Amino acid sequence: MEINLLKEFEPNRLFLYLEENYKNSILDDAINKAGSQRLLSKELKKSFKNTKISQATVSSWIERKTLRLDIIYWLSNYLNKNFDETQIKGIKGESTTQLILNPNIKINLTPELASLIANLYCDGCIEFKNGFITGYINQSEELLREFKSNFIKTFGFIEFPTRISQDNKTINIRIPCFIGKLLYHKFDIYSNKIPFQIKNSSKEIKSAYLRAVFDDEGSVHHKTGQMRLKMKYEPYVEDVKNMLEKDFPIKCSEIKKELNWQGKQAYYFTISGIPNLKKFYNQIHLIHPKKHYRLIKRITETKETYGYGAKDVVYTFLKEQNLKTVKEIAFILKRDKRTIQHHLNNLKKQNKVDYKKLKRKFVYEYLWYAKNVKNNDCN
Repeated sequence: MEINLLKEFEPNRLFLYLEENYKNSILDDAINKAGSQRLLSKELKKSFKNTKISQATVSSWIERKTLRLDIIYWLSNYLNKNFDETQIKGIKGESTTQLILNPNIKINLTPELASLIANLYCDGCIEFKNGFITGYINQSEELLREFKSNFIKTFGFIEFPTRISQDNKTINIRIPCFIGKLLYHKFDIYSNKIPFQIKNSSKEIKSAYLRAVFDDEGSVHHKTGQMRLKMKYEPYVEDVKNMLEKDFPIKCSEIKKELNWQGKQAYYFTISGIPNLKKFYNQIHLIHPKKHYRLIKRITETKETYGYGAKDVVYTFLKEQNLKTVKEIAFILKRDKRTIQHHLNNLKKQNKVDYKKLKRKFVYEYLWYAKNVKNNDCN
């Protein structure tokens, strides 16, 4: 997909900062063709009946830094010239003083843009009832720096207005309102679902989107390394879970609900087991320093666990090895005997495994096997 900023807004709602020589050339040529600034203003009034244009208005354009896009289009058409978009040095909306310098007029869906969209949904805000004031709020310097970098790579350079909370714990960085309005409508950000453009994108873009979601809203347990995503809207949590399992694939727990710290209903799922955590780290990663540290610490310092697939690992092992005691299974899989016995009991309830009772000198031993495998005679 491609977004052309000049085509996404009505021309009378965008202002462009043009190369000075190019702007002056357009104005000078138009004034010369009309005969004077006064006569040019008369020509303009015929097309802009609802806009007050006088000789003083035309004169002010020479000194003004930006020109309204519809005026630029009119002047180019008046001179029978095509507007040269390569002469654009900056762009701004009608109600904001934030000028985006060296802007990217044509925007594609990139990992950076995907991250911005996720950030604005999770820890950001677009006040659609208040002129689309848009900002991203966080405590992490790394995440704030990443947000700024992604914006500059996607749209162009701006000086980010910043507000610090009264307790000095969080920072709110603002971006131009017209960009917030564009993203709000183009990606339906607050539909409480992952935007369809993200769902239909490449794995690289999905990865960037999910990384931003977990950086903002995810948690990593400081001891077990278990990851959890808990959010307010169940459809969104379902979308994230489905994307993880389908596209990466990372096995997640079932979605459960509980009250959040505000006493409101929230929905969550978890990611456990070293194989799943490794897949997340290798394919998605985390930028948040504390979450990143806990994840990598769990992966590198702990023996491999199988999470939700542990029972399946035991079953697969018995299909391949067959007729093993709990002690032997625990030794080979490097697990506690009680854990193995727990999984065997559950598999037996599912009628997947059974055991043969073998008499030793003083005790009986139980040899476990997978029921769909032909067993050796142990008598």
